[in-house]
Amino acid sequence: MQKGFFTPVSFRQTLAKAKWLLVWYGLFLLASAAFVFSINKGSSFRYLTQNHTAGADSFFKYFTHFGDGLFVLALCVVFLIQKKYYQSLLIFITYVVSGILSQVIKNVVLADRPQLYFSKLGQTIHEVPGVKMYTIHSFPSGHTTTAFALAIMLALIYPGKPIHFLFLAMAIGVGFSRIYLGQHFPIDVWAGACLGVMSSLLVFFLFSRVYSKPLL
Repeated sequence: MQKGFFTPVSFRQTLAKAKWLLVWYGLFLLASAAFVFSINKGSSFRYLTQNHTAGADSFFKYFTHFGDGLFVLALCVVFLIQKKYYQSLLIFITYVVSGILSQVIKNVVLADRPQLYFSKLGQTIHEVPGVKMYTIHSFPSGHTTTAFALAIMLALIYPGKPIHFLFLAMAIGVGFSRIYLGQHFPIDVWAGACLGVMSSLLVFFLFSRVYSKPLL
């Protein structure tokens, strides 16, 4: 892989430019952790899913796809078309790394999803029409992992730009959609967010060891 083929990056300079956004991510993870670990997962799930409307059902059914791998791959293609090869590679590698870590943990933990969890208690949950309900592999949320990994990587690729807050809002929205649609518990989403953030930082750091000049 020739160095001139990609746009090089500096991990330290990038973090300096994106530090305030990373602070916001950190504050979100800390605040959500306080909620997740202060209430049992069944109660926290019920609290966040107590209100359903037809409009919200329809919105979150589609919005959740921003955490799909197909969306990430489509974004990679867009970057390739624009000849932003390094950015496309970073996003793709981050998706692969975060996805593998998420799937490994899912298959080790084998946690029940909300539908199965509550059915064992003789209870039911709201099911959104057109959404397939899964029963296991709840921890962590793969969609949330992907959404936060993508949001952080985009923030690192383009540090210091206000659009970062849109990335953060979309990642949080994807995470909430997984709870709203009855696919995950809040703790699954929180863990997925942490895993996504750490995966992006790790991939970006390792790549910056090879490419040490500023990106912009």
